[in-house]
Amino acid sequence: MAMRNKIPPEKPHFFKPILPGFEDGVKIPDSFLKYLDGKIPQNQAVLRRGDEEWRVKISDQCLREGWRAFAVENELHVGDFVVFEHEENMVFEVLVFDPSHCERQFPSIDNDGKGEAEEIPRSKKVKLEQSDDQEESDSTDQICCPYFISTVKPSTLLYHRLHIPMDFVRANGLRKCNMMLRDQRGILWTVKLNLEPRCAVIKCGCKSFLKAQEMKEGDEFMLELIRNGETPVFNFYGKSLPSKTFVDLQMFRVHGNSLLAPIPVEK
Repeated sequence: MAMRNKIPPEKPHFFKPILPGFEDGVKIPDSFLKYLDGKIPQNQAVLRRGDEEWRVKISDQCLREGWRAFAVENELHVGDFVVFEHEENMVFEVLVFDPSHCERQFPSIDNDGKGEAEEIPRSKKVKLEQSDDQEESDSTDQICCPYFISTVKPSTLLYHRLHIPMDFVRANGLRKCNMMLRDQRGILWTVKLNLEPRCAVIKCGCKSFLKAQEMKEGDEFMLELIRNGETPVFNFYGKSLPSKTFVDLQMFRVHGNSLLAPIPVEK
C-alpha cells in the first residue's frame, strides 16, 4: 500500500491543560517544533486573544516572562485548556476552554436588561449617550460611599489590575460583575470586577484601559461610583483629580494605601 503524504495544517496549533504550577510557565511541545523547522526561531512570542495581545519571553522552550500576566488577566485556573494556534513568526491566537470543554466567553453587557445578550469584545470603548438628567437620577441608586483614592503600584502595571478596598465594595453592595469605567475624555471602557478572598480587583480589560490613561507607578487616581446596580459605572480621574474631592468631606479613613470617603456634605 502506498504511503499517503501528510499535508501540514495551514495554522498548526497545540493545546496545554492547565495544571498546578502553571503560573511559572508552560512548555511548547517537542512535537510542535517540526512546524518551526526544528527549533524556536526567536526568544519571544506574542499571544493574542480578542483585541488584546501579550508579549511573552521564551526560555528553555517554555513561555516564561509575561506568561503570568497573561494567565492572571485571562483568569486561567487548574482544569482549563488553552489552545495555541500559530499564525506566523511566533504569533499565536489563543483560545481558552473551561473544564466543561466549552470556550470561555467574556460576558456581555445588556444596559437595559432586555433582549438577547450580545458578545462585546474586551476593553470595548463606547461613548456615553445619556442625558445629564437621567444620569443624575440613576447615579444615586444605592451609593453609600461614592469614591476612593488610591495609588498606582508596581503590581498594578505588572498584572494589569486595579484593586478596590473591600470596605468600599461592602458599603456599596458590589459583586462580581461587568462594569464600566468612564475616563476623563468621556470614553466608557468595559471591564470586569472580580471578588477574591482578600480583595476586589478590576481586570479583563484593565490592560488597555491603563495603557490609554498613561498611568505610571506612584500616580494617584480616583474612582467615583456614579451609578450602581446590575452594571456599575465609575468615573475615573487620573492625571488631574477634581479639587472638590479634598473638601466638604464629613470624614475619611485610611484603608491601606487608599482613602475611602463618604458622600460629601452638602452646604
